[in-house]
Amino acid sequence: MRWTPLVVLCLALSVASAAPVPKHLMPKDEGFWPTAVGTKWEYEQPEFAFTEEITKADPIKSGVRLTVRVRSKGEWDATYEVGPGGVFARTDGPFVIEKQMIRLPVKVGDSWAFAYPIQKGLKCDGGTVTVSGSEEVKVPAGTFMATKVVSTVTEVGGQPIPKPTTYTDWYAKGVGLIRRDWDGGGRVLKSFTPGTK
Repeated sequence: MRWTPLVVLCLALSVASAAPVPKHLMPKDEGFWPTAVGTKWEYEQPEFAFTEEITKADPIKSGVRLTVRVRSKGEWDATYEVGPGGVFARTDGPFVIEKQMIRLPVKVGDSWAFAYPIQKGLKCDGGTVTVSGSEEVKVPAGTFMATKVVSTVTEVGGQPIPKPTTYTDWYAKGVGLIRRDWDGGGRVLKSFTPGTK
């Protein structure tokens, strides 16, 4: 297996207790999504728990492809890609997502479009993602300085909807998603366990 400097850097950044990364290897913006196998997020949301754990991290040309085991009302795998351009959700169980979650470097006011590919069995949202700024956010896992990112859904299944809906995410550097709010619900980080190199 060939390890590129980017892969080594992403793995190093994901472990909170690791030694500082040499300045010449530091990216312009620290990653928002850990990449070490074993990294685990436990979330609270109404009626059921939601857990994610990185089970595989494969080097790819654009960074690292992560396989994440999701446990909620059942179990399935999701895939993400983490690289110098940001964090991308690629799949969620059997569904193709193809959504950029964070763009690097982070810039307040930055905005980009998204549209899930139309597929049977999935509510295929489309709209825009906008970086709103940074703020201190308190969740059961602790208090974090986090970047607020708002996804505004303006179409479903390729068709405009009369009233847009929003999903608001907060990302903390070195931890990832710590809170998600949506119309009528939400999810907060209960605990975070860094993985190992």
